[in-house]
Amino acid sequence: MSRAVWDVVAPIVRTHPDIQRAFIGHPRLQALARLGYEELRQLPLRTYITGGLYLSYAFNFRSRAIDPQHETAEYLCDFMDGDYLVKVVVDLESRAVTVTQ
Repeated sequence: MSRAVWDVVAPIVRTHPDIQRAFIGHPRLQALARLGYEELRQLPLRTYITGGLYLSYAFNFRSRAIDPQHETAEYLCDFMDGDYLVKVVVDLESRAVTVTQ
């Protein structure tokens, strides 16, 4: 996630009522939302397996564009606390948010 993306999505994650409601009872997720960009970049990468071994940052919005040549304004991030998963999609242009638990 670039700083430009983070500058848009961080305030949304910190204040959007649907996201905050999904984070209730999960202090680790609430703490992630309060970290600054440099602090997030210093977090250790987490590993996960879905058809292969991958590494990711705990807070990393990714473009939903399937083809990198065709950009999209929609960015997705998975927030995990153990087995608890919250998927957040933010449209950078409209600031529309979709939250799935």
